Amino acid sequence: RNEYNKTTEKIEGQISNSLSEQLANAQNSNEQFRIFEKFNKLIKRNRVQNAIQEYQTELVNSITHSISELKDKLYGGYAASTATQMSRIKGIPEVSGEIIWMNQFKRKAEMYKKKISIVLGENWEVLNEGKKIKDLIEHIVKKAGTINKLTEEWNREAISFDKNSSGNDKILEIVTKQSGYEL
Repeated sequence: RNEYNKTTEKIEGQISNSLSEQLANAQNSNEQFRIFEKFNKLIKRNRVQNAIQEYQTELVNSITHSISELKDKLYGGYAASTATQMSRIKGIPEVSGEIIWMNQFKRKAEMYKKKISIVLGENWEVLNEGKKIKDLIEHIVKKAGTINKLTEEWNREAISFDKNSSGNDKILEIVTKQSGYEL
């Protein structure tokens, strides 16, 4: 039993050192996320957690900052976003563009949930930092959840358009003349 504990401590020490070294040599936060993902199951170990705490804090702050920026963009509104201009250029109707835009916020919020889970572990929601991030993410998802109202509005507009249209409305009329055809 004593030999087992010594061996376990030795291996944990080696893993902690290797993990710290890899995180220190990482070029950017994306590399750090990949390293955390690779060693995710070991984060629970006290010795490993102590070795990586500095990097965890750094990445948690990065995620929190990104989520706050995402929230600010969402509250800026679709009309003020660059997505509005892109939708117009691409010929996407405004309601459709806003639905697409809101869906992107939901996807990004889910991505941040996965990232924080990688950094803090599976039970990230019960930790203090995790609770704050969870609240921010839920706030974004709730706000982006107004997509259902937009979809219903779009549906009503489409139905009213169908009711106002006889179904026989011509888009183009081709008239035959002696000199050829005319639209």
